[in-house]
Amino acid sequence: RGKYKEKAEDPKKPKAWLRLLTECEKVKKLMSANTQPIPLNIECFMNDKDVSGKMTREVFEAMSADLLKRIENTLSNILVGAKLKPADIHSVEILGGSSRIPSFKRLVTQIFSK
Repeated sequence: RGKYKEKAEDPKKPKAWLRLLTECEKVKKLMSANTQPIPLNIECFMNDKDVSGKMTREVFEAMSADLLKRIENTLSNILVGAKLKPADIHSVEILGGSSRIPSFKRLVTQIFSK
């Protein structure tokens, strides 16, 4: 979390929003394989000024803790709705970009013990 000197622009600006999403995806992929801080650089983002910084896995996990809790609740609700216990599940297959996130992998392993 950095200190901001500029007021952020409206996130509805398509080009700025696309730059942010692209950089976040890149950082997410790099962070999945590295424990060191990952550089974050977005050109012409806020008021046509460049934004840069570093992101660590710990900060990323802290920022996504609420989302992981929602995923945990959703998985629990699915099991309850299907009248299954985690032990009834023989294998779990994770697809998509989130499959690379270590905290997500840990959550699935914790729930299903697999």
